[in-house]
Amino acid sequence: MITQKDVVTEISTDQKVVLYPTYGYLVDSGNFWRVSVSGRVYEPGGVTFHKRLLLGLLKRFMGADIELLENEVFRRHISGFLAKTVRVKRVVVRIGDEIYVLPKKTRRNGEFQATFRIPIEQVAKWRKSGIQQGMTVPIEVVSPNEHPEDYQSSVQLIPDTGVSVISDIDDTIKETNVTCRRSMLENTFLREFRLIDGMLECFEKWASGEVAFHYVSSSPWQLFAPLAGLIGDSGLPEGSIHLRSFRIRDHMLRHVMLLRRGGKSAVIRDIIESFKGRQFILVGDSGEKDADIYAHLARKYPEQIQGIYIRELADRPMHQERCERSFRRIPSSKWHVFSCPSELPVQLPVQLQTVESDEITPCH
Repeated sequence: MITQKDVVTEISTDQKVVLYPTYGYLVDSGNFWRVSVSGRVYEPGGVTFHKRLLLGLLKRFMGADIELLENEVFRRHISGFLAKTVRVKRVVVRIGDEIYVLPKKTRRNGEFQATFRIPIEQVAKWRKSGIQQGMTVPIEVVSPNEHPEDYQSSVQLIPDTGVSVISDIDDTIKETNVTCRRSMLENTFLREFRLIDGMLECFEKWASGEVAFHYVSSSPWQLFAPLAGLIGDSGLPEGSIHLRSFRIRDHMLRHVMLLRRGGKSAVIRDIIESFKGRQFILVGDSGEKDADIYAHLARKYPEQIQGIYIRELADRPMHQERCERSFRRIPSSKWHVFSCPSELPVQLPVQLQTVESDEITPCH
């Protein structure tokens, strides 16, 4: 921790920083908060050979007219993929009212990540002065440039005990249709992001009290801005956001189908192990591997994971055989398949073990 006002992030006027919402947890017998800081440094990039191929593939896969590729939505949603990440840059952040220099500079992919130990006495001052609101403490990049909104984010300081909801994004809270390549790309690049009807109302009810939220997705970090905008603008509960690291040349263009693959399990495991006294609700959908991932975690952390909710997609049904395979050795009271958010319980976790059988459809 430092207080020198002249210590700033090493970025030029044409470079930008994206700062992810993160979380903190108590360590050292509750005397310190361990706070995570992460994000990316990037700059607008030219259309390189690989990026020209990317645009051509998107146009072909979507069957889109050139006019659609020139609209405002497409420009905003594709901009992260055209950006050039910036390495070896020092990052300085302000957490609450204190300044911290990250010990390592940005990596080759522009990523920065660090954790800081903050005394509970310091956090108590933030709470008393109003800097901390509920569980949330503001964090921002200390920049030599003007402070655009993108440079600001938040940290949830989550108590040892309580309830946390970990939710997937695509086809769980956001309409994506990952099971159809063309629809998925159109929903990602050509249309404004849209919440699934009923999920906002459900999460609003669950958020009463001090329920913490974490949004975990295998979507690439290049979509952070529109995804964070969806969560913030829609009124979904504030929470940490965890996306997948991705560079076009690392995965080649055959993986441009938004990379529905691993990494989600490790992120969720880290969250659970950071809060050994908390209970967790896992929410996902049947389109990918959420049921298998969540069931595996429930077998590993049976005392902490109290509920699994899987939204059933019409073209990827959770039939009896699939349910039995995915949720083997998991008590039937812990997992539920739903088609409509109205089937979800109103309160958590009190009603988890007492929901009437006609309120939740365990399987089809």
